[in-house]
Amino acid sequence: MLQKLLKKLGLEDLPEATEEEKTAQYAAAVLLIEMTEADMEVEPEERDAVRRALSTTFHLDSSTIEELVKTAQTRKNDDVSYYPHVETINDLCTPDEKIEIVRHMWQVAYADGQLDKYEEHYLRQLCRLIHVSHQHFIQTKLEVQESLG
Repeated sequence: MLQKLLKKLGLEDLPEATEEEKTAQYAAAVLLIEMTEADMEVEPEERDAVRRALSTTFHLDSSTIEELVKTAQTRKNDDVSYYPHVETINDLCTPDEKIEIVRHMWQVAYADGQLDKYEEHYLRQLCRLIHVSHQHFIQTKLEVQESLG
């Protein structure tokens, strides 16, 4: 069943990853792209932050990242909801991996130099859905703010 899903999404050819890893990568990519659109203004810096997040989290090369982002962006527009992607993250990611995804979400939110209230709302809701504590929500936010200077 997972193989059929990967084929439908066009992800069956991503190199050097198990089916579960590919599914988790796709789900994370969709959620990160959703973050870029939370404030209704997608900035180039936000798109770059998504690519860096995918590279850092999953250790993917640039061509794989481009393929993943393109597929996620195209397929995301067909999705009715991002909840299936949340479910995937809950099923396949460890608590530490979820916190890392949240950290990257903050980096995407701050990539354009400002945090919009809709971005914070989206991330707060996402943390609740993927079972990341409020403590980690705040801690990762402060870490990202500190890294920005």
